[in-house]
Amino acid sequence: MNPIQILTQIYSAIQVIECAEKPRSAQLALTIGQINAGKAGNVIPETGYMCGSIRAYEESVRELAKQRLAEISTQTAEMFGGRAEVIFTSELPATVNDDTVGEEMFGYVKELLGKEQTKILPPIMGSEDFGEVLKEVPGVFFRISLGDKQEGYPYISHNAKVIFNEDGMKNAVAAFAYCAVKWLNAHQTM
Repeated sequence: MNPIQILTQIYSAIQVIECAEKPRSAQLALTIGQINAGKAGNVIPETGYMCGSIRAYEESVRELAKQRLAEISTQTAEMFGGRAEVIFTSELPATVNDDTVGEEMFGYVKELLGKEQTKILPPIMGSEDFGEVLKEVPGVFFRISLGDKQEGYPYISHNAKVIFNEDGMKNAVAAFAYCAVKWLNAHQTM
């Protein structure tokens, strides 16, 4: 039994989840970012592992992906004489903004930074622990630009070559403070 062969077969097989098994209208990102087995080029290792993430806007889609990932992994490993164990080390809910709070905060940011400095972005398949907060209270997730390609910053976050325009941090601090003060003033219940 060669764990590298098993890992590569599992990797290939799980691509069907995102491509063909999720509902057509659903968004799903099942990403394997690390595969590791062995330490020498001429020795078949005893074990190996892969790590990744599952991102979805809907909990039912994420649950389907988790279930199918486990089934495909264990069955594929067994088919090649091995054993696979799928462990979900941490899970984050989708970060879903509250539209009402979002509109209010967007208005405050436009007041502070100007219309040309602000825009509403379409949903992205990011993974963010702020989703835990949004399960408990209405809120909105902000993204603050710390440089883009036109400004000479070609790499985005999670890229090994990323460099941020740290001048953008002052806008971030100002926006959060301004929004907090404006929201508290608008929602006093005294």
